[in-house]
Amino acid sequence: MTRPQKRSFSIKGHRTSISLETPFWDALNEIALAGNRSVAALVAEIDDARPPATGLSTAVRIFVLDHFRSRGDGVSARTATSEFGDAAANVTVDAPTVASAASSTDSVAGARARNAPSDADQ
Repeated sequence: MTRPQKRSFSIKGHRTSISLETPFWDALNEIALAGNRSVAALVAEIDDARPPATGLSTAVRIFVLDHFRSRGDGVSARTATSEFGDAAANVTVDAPTVASAASSTDSVAGARARNAPSDADQ
Protein backbone atom coordinates (compact mmCIF):
# COMPACT_ATOMS: atom_id res chain seq x y z
CA MET A 1 0.00 0.00 0.00
CA THR A 2 1.29 3.43 -0.86
CA ARG A 3 1.69 6.24 1.62
CA PRO A 4 -0.31 9.39 0.97
CA GLN A 5 1.48 12.09 -0.99
CA LYS A 6 0.79 15.73 -0.20
CA ARG A 7 0.33 18.30 -2.97
CA SER A 8 -0.48 21.98 -2.66
CA PHE A 9 -3.01 24.01 -4.61
CA SER A 10 -4.21 27.57 -4.68
CA ILE A 11 -8.02 27.72 -4.50
CA LYS A 12 -9.65 31.15 -4.72
CA GLY A 13 -6.36 32.73 -3.70
CA HIS A 14 -6.02 30.50 -0.63
CA ARG A 15 -3.17 28.01 -0.47
CA THR A 16 -4.19 24.51 0.66
CA SER A 17 -2.83 21.01 0.39
CA ILE A 18 -4.35 17.57 0.20
CA SER A 19 -2.90 14.14 0.86
CA LEU A 20 -3.89 11.23 -1.37
CA GLU A 21 -2.52 7.80 -2.13
CA THR A 22 -0.86 7.36 -5.54
CA PRO A 23 -3.84 5.52 -7.12
CA PHE A 24 -6.11 8.45 -6.24
CA TRP A 25 -3.64 10.97 -7.71
CA ASP A 26 -3.45 8.85 -10.87
CA ALA A 27 -7.24 8.64 -11.14
CA LEU A 28 -7.64 12.37 -10.46
CA ASN A 29 -5.13 13.09 -13.25
CA GLU A 30 -7.10 10.82 -15.63
CA ILE A 31 -10.38 12.56 -14.81
CA ALA A 32 -8.84 16.02 -15.25
CA LEU A 33 -7.25 15.01 -18.55
CA ALA A 34 -10.53 13.57 -19.83
CA GLY A 35 -12.26 16.84 -18.96
CA ASN A 36 -9.57 18.97 -20.63
CA ARG A 37 -8.71 20.80 -17.41
CA SER A 38 -5.93 20.91 -14.87
CA VAL A 39 -5.93 18.90 -11.67
CA ALA A 40 -5.96 22.22 -9.77
CA ALA A 41 -9.14 23.31 -11.60
CA LEU A 42 -10.81 19.96 -10.87
CA VAL A 43 -9.83 20.15 -7.19
CA ALA A 44 -11.28 23.68 -7.04
CA GLU A 45 -14.58 22.39 -8.48
CA ILE A 46 -14.67 19.55 -5.96
CA ASP A 47 -13.91 22.06 -3.19
CA ASP A 48 -16.87 24.22 -4.28
CA ALA A 49 -19.20 21.20 -4.28
CA ARG A 50 -18.22 19.64 -0.96
CA PRO A 51 -20.19 20.04 2.25
CA PRO A 52 -18.44 22.26 4.83
CA ALA A 53 -17.99 19.38 7.29
CA THR A 54 -16.19 17.20 4.72
CA GLY A 55 -12.44 17.56 4.36
CA LEU A 56 -11.05 18.29 0.93
CA SER A 57 -8.97 15.09 0.73
CA THR A 58 -12.05 13.06 1.65
CA ALA A 59 -14.18 14.92 -0.91
CA VAL A 60 -11.59 14.20 -3.63
CA ARG A 61 -11.49 10.48 -2.76
CA ILE A 62 -15.29 10.30 -2.79
CA PHE A 63 -15.45 12.15 -6.10
CA VAL A 64 -12.91 9.80 -7.72
CA LEU A 65 -14.64 6.71 -6.38
CA ASP A 66 -18.07 7.93 -7.47
CA HIS A 67 -16.75 8.92 -10.90
CA PHE A 68 -15.49 5.42 -11.68
CA ARG A 69 -18.39 3.65 -9.98
CA SER A 70 -20.91 5.63 -12.02
CA ARG A 71 -19.23 4.51 -15.24
CA GLY A 72 -19.65 0.86 -14.36
CA ASP A 73 -17.76 -0.30 -17.44
CA GLY A 74 -14.42 -1.22 -15.90
CA VAL A 75 -12.62 0.92 -18.50
CA SER A 76 -10.19 3.57 -17.28
CA ALA A 77 -10.73 7.17 -18.37
CA ARG A 78 -7.51 7.01 -20.43
CA THR A 79 -8.77 3.96 -22.35
CA ALA A 80 -12.27 5.38 -22.74
CA THR A 81 -10.92 8.60 -24.20
CA SER A 82 -8.82 6.77 -26.76
CA GLU A 83 -11.68 4.41 -27.69
CA PHE A 84 -14.59 6.83 -27.65
CA GLY A 85 -12.95 10.19 -28.37
CA ASP A 86 -14.42 13.35 -26.91
CA ALA A 87 -17.62 11.60 -25.79
CA ALA A 88 -15.69 10.21 -22.82
CA ALA A 89 -14.31 13.63 -21.93
CA ASN A 90 -17.61 15.02 -20.66
CA VAL A 91 -16.79 14.88 -16.97
CA THR A 92 -18.66 17.14 -14.56
CA VAL A 93 -18.60 17.60 -10.82
CA ASP A 94 -22.02 16.82 -9.42
CA ALA A 95 -22.42 18.71 -6.14
CA PRO A 96 -25.34 16.58 -4.88
CA THR A 97 -23.35 13.41 -5.57
CA VAL A 98 -20.33 14.65 -3.62
CA ALA A 99 -22.59 15.82 -0.79
CA SER A 100 -24.57 12.57 -0.80
CA ALA A 101 -21.45 10.42 -0.85
CA ALA A 102 -19.92 12.45 1.97
CA SER A 103 -23.12 12.05 3.96
CA SER A 104 -23.04 8.29 3.35
CA THR A 105 -19.43 8.19 4.53
CA ASP A 106 -20.39 10.10 7.68
CA SER A 107 -23.27 7.64 8.25
CA VAL A 108 -20.95 4.65 7.90
CA ALA A 109 -18.46 6.22 10.32
CA GLY A 110 -21.29 6.90 12.78
CA ALA A 111 -22.53 3.33 12.50
CA ARG A 112 -19.03 1.99 13.09
CA ALA A 113 -18.67 4.19 16.16
CA ARG A 114 -22.06 3.00 17.49
CA ASN A 115 -21.13 -0.65 16.88
CA ALA A 116 -17.61 -0.45 18.29
CA PRO A 117 -17.17 -2.25 21.60
CA SER A 118 -17.15 0.11 24.55
CA ASP A 119 -14.97 -0.18 27.64
CA ALA A 120 -18.02 -1.54 29.48
CA ASP A 121 -18.31 -4.41 26.96
CA GLN A 122 -14.80 -5.69 27.64
